[in-house]
Amino acid sequence: MSPGAARSASSPPTSPSTSRSRSRPPAQPRATTSSGTEGPSTSPAPGPGTGRSPTSTPAFRATTRGRAGCSTTRPDGRTRRGGAAGFAIVDSEHFGRGHVQNTFLTSRTLDLTGRTAPTVEFAQDLHPAVNSTATVDLSVDGGRTWATVWNDAGFPGSPGPHRQVVPLPQASGKATVKIRFHYLGQWSGWWAIDDVFIGSRTCAPVPGALLTGQVTDAGTRDGLVGAAITGEPGLKATTTATPDDPALDDGIYWLFSPATGQRRFTAALDGYTPSTRPVDLAPKQATRLDFVLTSAP
Repeated sequence: MSPGAARSASSPPTSPSTSRSRSRPPAQPRATTSSGTEGPSTSPAPGPGTGRSPTSTPAFRATTRGRAGCSTTRPDGRTRRGGAAGFAIVDSEHFGRGHVQNTFLTSRTLDLTGRTAPTVEFAQDLHPAVNSTATVDLSVDGGRTWATVWNDAGFPGSPGPHRQVVPLPQASGKATVKIRFHYLGQWSGWWAIDDVFIGSRTCAPVPGALLTGQVTDAGTRDGLVGAAITGEPGLKATTTATPDDPALDDGIYWLFSPATGQRRFTAALDGYTPSTRPVDLAPKQATRLDFVLTSAP
């Protein structure tokens, strides 16, 4: 399974039964890694068998044993993998009787040094069949040896849209990691894969402050819905109604500001005179700033 490829360059020609799938323009599967982790490219592929980034680094490479492999085109009805845009698919049902699929989609070498809890995550649509097997394999020595870390054979499969998360503790801190997707089937179902993530997801705090408050009418004291709150640099929020919370009046807003200290914000709404007020935003704190607008003359 390769971006832009139905088989590897060394594979025998595919059978004429693949013409329906191959006649459509190729679409690119998407893959991401956490910040700082080298991962699969998402750029368009230049040719069969290899996806390449602008720096010509291989992304995923396909190898196929047999007469039918993987494609990034869209056979009819094979779009329920849970991702967006292009995707990779091996469609055993489409190839039909007499064709065996034994195909691999392999990542380039990944450096997971410093990653303490890596995972491989992907969106998929695995249509079940009694004679099909889908696996995810891991190598921590650059592809010399492999171990299966996830598999799904036969029924019930994982009909899409489905998100699969596979822990990779064996890859923690390793510098030469590879992942491959392997499908084996004969006149079986199909396996579509998208939105691949390899690495460690983190939740790091972002410096800044929270600003919240209410905008009201000077005459009625009613909350004003739809007022725009703006401030530098490029901050904006809109007041909203609160029909589901009787204890909270309409006209509230909230926004996150990466800048702290003395700031100025403006509230504006059609039919009212804008109001600008200063506020001292404390880091890592929520600060309240209310506005009262008077009707425009």
